[in-house]
Amino acid sequence: VHLGSEGARDIDGNELPRLVYVSREKRPGYQHHKKAGAMNAL
Repeated sequence: VHLGSEGARDIDGNELPRLVYVSREKRPGYQHHKKAGAMNAL
């Protein structure tokens, strides 16, 4: 991945989408049902 003034590009020079995915931890005993608005604020 190359970050330049034109944006992010892969090794072939193709433009990459500007997408960020945030994964929430889901394990037994961990309260993961938080307010969804906090995640949408990113």
